[in-house]
Amino acid sequence: MAKLLDPKREYFIGRVISRDDRTQKEQKDLDVILGQESAVVILDDTENVWMKYKDNLIPMESYDFFALHQFHKSLSRLKSDETELDGTLACVLEALKRIHHMFFDETDGNLDFASRDIRQVMETVRKEVLKGCKIVFEYDYLLNMAEELGATCSMETDPSVTHVASIDDEDETEMSSWAVKEHKLL
Repeated sequence: MAKLLDPKREYFIGRVISRDDRTQKEQKDLDVILGQESAVVILDDTENVWMKYKDNLIPMESYDFFALHQFHKSLSRLKSDETELDGTLACVLEALKRIHHMFFDETDGNLDFASRDIRQVMETVRKEVLKGCKIVFEYDYLLNMAEELGATCSMETDPSVTHVASIDDEDETEMSSWAVKEHKLL
């Protein structure tokens, strides 16, 4: 898999672990790698198998280039793929480059990499995703995630709100009506 994803050995240097490498049936673990948990970044489209390592995880959309079954609409069947600048893999690559840069290049003169923790870098990067956004929620089930991604969250509307998270149903809610009227992202 590593040869397919990184033929020039530029990013992974052969260090890709797949579902076939796991030692437990329903969970994935870092017991199959040599290295410290504080230096591991995990990319996976199945978040719940990494319960012990959520801070190391970058959840991502499933990238389905090849068809899994006859009726599966894969990118190869659609005769398309992501562009170099757009799509799931491009987005994840940018995040990885940013994390790598912050971990290795922003050293402040401290070259002791053993004392660094990639999870702290990842937390910083996560908090930048929705930085500057104030989101008002009709329901609070996404509120914690939005806060982890750097948003300021509220359950009430006011002029400082930039986004509204509302239920997508046939009936227009008071909050979604307010968002449309005030030209807020919905």
